[in-house]
Amino acid sequence: MAKTPPHAVGSPDRLKVGSEDGGEDGPWPNAALLLIGHGSSRNPSSALPTLLHSETLRNRAIFGAVHAGFLKQPPFATEVIDTIASPDIYIVPNMICKGHVTTGIIPKKLGLYGPLTVRHGPTGPRRLHLCPPVGADSHVISATGETIRAIVAKHHLVAKDTCIIMVGHGSGKSRQSYDQTQAAVAVLTNFVIPAHIRAAFLEEPPFIRNWRAITPAPNLIVVPFLMAGGQHGALDIPQCLELPPDDDALKDLEKGTRSVAGPYANEGRRIWYLRPIGLEPIIADVVIQRVRDAISMGGDR
Repeated sequence: MAKTPPHAVGSPDRLKVGSEDGGEDGPWPNAALLLIGHGSSRNPSSALPTLLHSETLRNRAIFGAVHAGFLKQPPFATEVIDTIASPDIYIVPNMICKGHVTTGIIPKKLGLYGPLTVRHGPTGPRRLHLCPPVGADSHVISATGETIRAIVAKHHLVAKDTCIIMVGHGSGKSRQSYDQTQAAVAVLTNFVIPAHIRAAFLEEPPFIRNWRAITPAPNLIVVPFLMAGGQHGALDIPQCLELPPDDDALKDLEKGTRSVAGPYANEGRRIWYLRPIGLEPIIADVVIQRVRDAISMGGDR
């Protein structure tokens, strides 16, 4: 992919951001959206949330075109972007947090130089706008909170006997996943009963596999703080919780056709397992807001 040096700040091309379509609020019929997911070469189902949200946005007809691309599986974002002819392309990483992938890997793979990269071709300039990632938006956490409240109401759970565990990936190399998960836990306290809310992780302590030591509560509501189910959401976390591996309800979670599975009985306790937050339908609205933010900032973030 040929790289063209970025346009100078303040150039005429740069000042056209958002001016050819519907301004900050849209619609943007002359612009394209590229939603980028991480994907997985081992578990193709990791692509599902990005594909679902792309389809939702495509049906809304807010953008002239909506595309999905991935880093680890086809269709690869590096190939998809070369097929887009729109003069403005808004690139939104469907990632849980801002980090090395969103600030390093994606710009490098796509040949981006910052929030705005301009490339010149036979049909004129193409403006590539790198937007902030979807992230743990408070609206997404609020939607998860609604699911939790529904569980509490249906099963008449009380705060002192209930623990909500939000499970992040975690890493021994970076604090980003840990900090983002803890921040999401803090936000979740605004939307649910005043139960115990804890963070746990797959790859750093406190480990979700030690859930019995995390809380003595007889009722556990477990939330995968992940953008996609994939290996971690569909297999690793349920295995740590000792949930039945062939349960149809768990399979439906991975497909996005249900929001919660359970309760499952385990040594006198009950466990409810939610879909990953990345499958919340409201994420489509968050993607649109990320584009609005990029336009309102004129490409500088």
